[in-house]
Amino acid sequence: MLTPEITILYAGLLGLMAIGLGATAGVKRAQAGISLGDGGDRELLMRMRRHANFVENVPLALILIALLEMQSVSGTAIHALGATLVLGRVLHAIGFGGR
Repeated sequence: MLTPEITILYAGLLGLMAIGLGATAGVKRAQAGISLGDGGDRELLMRMRRHANFVENVPLALILIALLEMQSVSGTAIHALGATLVLGRVLHAIGFGGR
């Protein structure tokens, strides 16, 4: 079985992004003194949703890209899919009020 080496690169980049998104929500949560929910804090809600949307969508996309790579789809196509996923997630975070 082929190891999806290209996908692993994008998974690593996206993993770092997930940590960053989670950290921004955690920092805002600590600053606001809110341990559960958003406490009506719109900025916290936005940060929570940015992170949640990421973790709701990225794992499936990475699995699908890895399956394509394991089926010997061209490396160029895999890079295009991975880069598009990363770019899309960055643009989503920025467009969704990212900092």
